[in-house]
Amino acid sequence: MRASDVLKGTVYEILAGDIDCQITDLADDSRDVTQGTLFVCRRGARTDGHRYIDDAVARGAACIVMTDDIGIPAERSAGRWGDTDGVLIVRLYDYRHGIG
Repeated sequence: MRASDVLKGTVYEILAGDIDCQITDLADDSRDVTQGTLFVCRRGARTDGHRYIDDAVARGAACIVMTDDIGIPAERSAGRWGDTDGVLIVRLYDYRHGIG
């Protein structure tokens, strides 16, 4: 499926990458990310998924969906999350309405 299909019906902003990239799976735990996964970063009761962006990218995430505004453009240019070239980076507004 394409990321545009997964995100259909949500309000989002594309920060980098191609919205038509292919997605093979969805995960909100970076340990579950494999090649082609859409990784949803969300703030939980015990940890913040935004802290695991670099791990998700290293494991092959095709798309990073952020639920908080953490300044991706500046951080990305500084190389904080490693090689994100080709990775779709999206800021999702009101993720509680769900994706998929």
